[in-house]
Amino acid sequence: MTSPSDHSAIVDLLCQSWHADLYDGDILRLYPDGTGEIISRADLSLWLAAHINWKIIESGGVQETPAPKQSLLNKWILSCQASRVLVATIEITITKRREPLSHLIINPDFAHTIGGHLLLESAFKPKQFDITVERGEFMAPLKWKGMSSPVFGLRITFDKSPYPPMESWIPEEAPMLESMRQFEKTCFVAQRLEDTKRWGGCITM
Repeated sequence: MTSPSDHSAIVDLLCQSWHADLYDGDILRLYPDGTGEIISRADLSLWLAAHINWKIIESGGVQETPAPKQSLLNKWILSCQASRVLVATIEITITKRREPLSHLIINPDFAHTIGGHLLLESAFKPKQFDITVERGEFMAPLKWKGMSSPVFGLRITFDKSPYPPMESWIPEEAPMLESMRQFEKTCFVAQRLEDTKRWGGCITM
């Protein structure tokens, strides 16, 4: 097991703001020093805003290849082709640290919500994830039907969601979990491609 700083190319690839939707509601942010942030919110509700620790458990090298070229037919419809650039295993630990988050401004009166205020103790145990990172052109996994979407250059897929499973939240939040289902979100995108939008195409949930 090694810290992120021992794998500079992998760190450069993974250290992004990863988005599971178009609304900055579900975000995973990894930093090169082995810390990060995980957020889940919608409208005026904040369910998870926490600092994390992360490290690389096992990985091959970064396999950079040119992104697949779009055919003329797919100029308006997003191609589903992608190049796999990394397969790895990482460990993520949600923490109870209460210092402010860089990705989310919270009113001081609600500072107590930082650090997993709706989570049970099991959510704070280290968990390992098998991940795949692809380079290509991807829409955010969640968007309203018929809504235009920006296109992103990277997609990361987890073997299970980095959000805690339902049994790791306080029971009173069960109705919210059934509605939002953060624990099913395994696909995130990053590196928005400038001046690019699509109205349809391949969406990986």
